[in-house]
Amino acid sequence: MSSALTVSLEGSYARSEAVNPNATGAIGPFPFLLFDPFLLGYQIAPDNAFLPASVAALIPNGASFGRTLNNTQNARNETNNTTWRVVGGLEYDLGGSWSLDAYFSHGENSNDQHLIHNMVQPLLRFALDAVRTPAGIVCGV
Repeated sequence: MSSALTVSLEGSYARSEAVNPNATGAIGPFPFLLFDPFLLGYQIAPDNAFLPASVAALIPNGASFGRTLNNTQNARNETNNTTWRVVGGLEYDLGGSWSLDAYFSHGENSNDQHLIHNMVQPLLRFALDAVRTPAGIVCGV
């Protein structure tokens, strides 16, 4: 190589692993009517198929539902992230006022996340809106 040519090569690699062993969410901690009809929490109807008749009798107009989930099965969040990158370049003095600069860069990122025992809010909403039909319980009606 000559003194007119400069070559560079750079690489990087990173990996992280994170675990949140108590990632339990909440559906509350209490229902809160922001303004009608915007309820922070959920509404359960008195004809809900999963309610015992004795409980349904106590809420003839339904009830707002919200609670923390800290005393239920703990959710767990596991996240692994890997990133790598390589850059190569060159500078070349062509003489006079001319020069050449070139580089190439490539990298990749891989993110893998697992949510274990996580509450799926749309499915909870469907369960809170369940009715009995001749064919069985139907959720999300």
